Amino acid sequence: MKIAKFFAWIFGLLGALLLLGSLGLCLFSLDAQPRVRELPQGAVLCSEQLSSAVTGRDYDALEGCIYGQPKLGLSGKPEEELAGMVWELAQLNLQFSWQGDCYVRDGSFYRDASVTYMDVSSILESLPTRAHALLSQRVEAAESMEELYDAAGEFRKDLVDQVMKAALTQCCMEDAGTVTVSVSVELVHRDGQWWAVPDRQLLTALSCGTV
Repeated sequence: MKIAKFFAWIFGLLGALLLLGSLGLCLFSLDAQPRVRELPQGAVLCSEQLSSAVTGRDYDALEGCIYGQPKLGLSGKPEEELAGMVWELAQLNLQFSWQGDCYVRDGSFYRDASVTYMDVSSILESLPTRAHALLSQRVEAAESMEELYDAAGEFRKDLVDQVMKAALTQCCMEDAGTVTVSVSVELVHRDGQWWAVPDRQLLTALSCGTV
């Protein structure tokens, strides 16, 4: 609420000066920072729906509470088995929590959150080294060429699959780093209801750094 400006010339005793000074301080506080005595329950409910969708890995519900209802591409699972393993593990390790209540900033409603996610890029960086080391061990331990190569002289597919899965498991358990970010989620009232407007940083966190 804006407060009208008051102009006055002060003459009088010290007591009058102190009284007017106290009044001026009160008016300054009201004019400097708008305050909302009661936050709209719709905004609070929208923020809770977003957090429930994220922690429950319900990405269809997450898309439903974001303004514009965009397709984030988070609900699907990669067809490639190893990629699917990484994505499942990343989802299990995703942590989301609100840091305080809704508040007003620059005339809009916001709520701050902390998001911790597994850095998928750290796994992909160490995977080739891990796979090479494990494959070398299998080659040294092999008692016959048939254990290693197929009829075309290539490494057997089942051997490669076993090595890659073992290397990926090692990467996830020993090399995976985590990233924690603080994000501000804007809450807007459009088309008769409340929506969340995530920024790029939040979307990156939800995708575990893959976008």
